Order: sequence, then structure tokens, then C-alpha cells
Amino acid sequence: MKRSDDYIVESSDVLIDEAERSGIDVIRCRLPQNGACSVMDAWGHCTIGIDDWACTEAVARARVAHEMGHCARGAFYNIYAADDVIGKHERRADEWAIMRLIPERDFRRAVRSGYTEAWMIAERFCVPIEYACKTMYFYAERARVREEKRKKRHRKFSCAVEK
Repeated sequence: MKRSDDYIVESSDVLIDEAERSGIDVIRCRLPQNGACSVMDAWGHCTIGIDDWACTEAVARARVAHEMGHCARGAFYNIYAADDVIGKHERRADEWAIMRLIPERDFRRAVRSGYTEAWMIAERFCVPIEYACKTMYFYAERARVREEKRKKRHRKFSCAVEK
């Protein structure tokens, strides 16, 4: 574990231990095409393959968390799946990984402390810059949706009061 100001960054080994404690088998092996994969068998048991020998700790953390996201959300597809289905399942795995690696409260605290660039978020939370960008978009979109819902509730209340 590495401390990043007031946020503790767990190593990829800690994430792997967490996956194994939750019943997911993790196999370290060479996966030169994509660096990681996950599968679910017919009985619902998940296995993650991870190639973490030739990558940075940030990449290893993102790979493990992403594959854990596939398992946690049941976001699997086969080679015949349409592109939109694949995109949906990949997004669901990414969202799970983002919430696991960079919890919203910690992200908001970092932004308030001046971490406003993707590279700053990447360094603070030990994730690849692509995940920092996805995180910034994901939490901005969640805030936008929450605000829309709040306004919609407020409009309903205003109409009820006026009548």
C-alpha cells in the first residue's frame, strides 16, 4: 500500500487478494494481446487471467479492477456479441473499477484540493491516464444526472404548491 496524501492506494496484489477472497480465481499468465481477461463458467464461477509482469503498477491495478468489475457486474459477452453489447459490458466493468479504485468522495476531495487535470488524478490514485479521464467523465456525468433529477423533483414540488 502506498499513501497518497490522505488516500491509501492499494497495490494490485491487494486487489488480487480481495478477488480471491470473494471467490474469484486469479491466474497470473502471459496475455500479450490485451493483458487481462475474465470468464464465467456455466455455474457462475469467475476466473481472471492477469498479465502483470511487464506493466506499471497503475496499469496492473486498472486491469485487475476492470476484470473484477466484469465478475461483480456479470458483464460478460461472447465473440459473437454485437459491438453495442460489448461496449455496454466494458463500460459496466470500467464503472465498477472506477468506483473501486477512485471512490467518488475521494475524487471530489482531490478536485477540491486542486487536482483538476487528468495526469494529476492519475498520479494521485495510481491509475493510467485513460482511467483518470474516464473517472472525470464518469463522475461529471453522475453529477449532471443527479442535478437533473433534483431539478425535476423541484419542478414537481413547485407545480403542486402553485395549484
